Amino acid sequence: MVATSSKRRLMWSISVSLAVACVLALVVRFWAVDAFHRREIARHSERLLELGRRTPSVTQVDVELGAPYRIATAEDALDLAHRWDNPLNPPAEIESKMRKWPQTRVYLRSPMVYLVFFDDHGTMRDFLCLSN
Repeated sequence: MVATSSKRRLMWSISVSLAVACVLALVVRFWAVDAFHRREIARHSERLLELGRRTPSVTQVDVELGAPYRIATAEDALDLAHRWDNPLNPPAEIESKMRKWPQTRVYLRSPMVYLVFFDDHGTMRDFLCLSN
């Protein structure tokens, strides 16, 4: 009887320890993925900030970033925002920037999507980086 009780305690202790270890592993994994995405967004944002400081034209942005995936309508950009579900750039912010600037181009740069906003004269004025 005593042996069975100590075996149960041992099995219970092992089970609890494994459960705690699994939960901790999941927390660390989610934290690491979040840190990676934040670092990637910062790196890509810095690239676009540097580009934006030069107030480039559409042609210059295309040369720097490559051909755009598409010239986006408001619906395209909002669809991307909802599909990529980026808490750092909510759809309302994208809508606001699209109302402010008449032209939006979408550039796909793995693992990011750049939304680059241009004024009436074709000069880059703002951007957003989306990451899933």
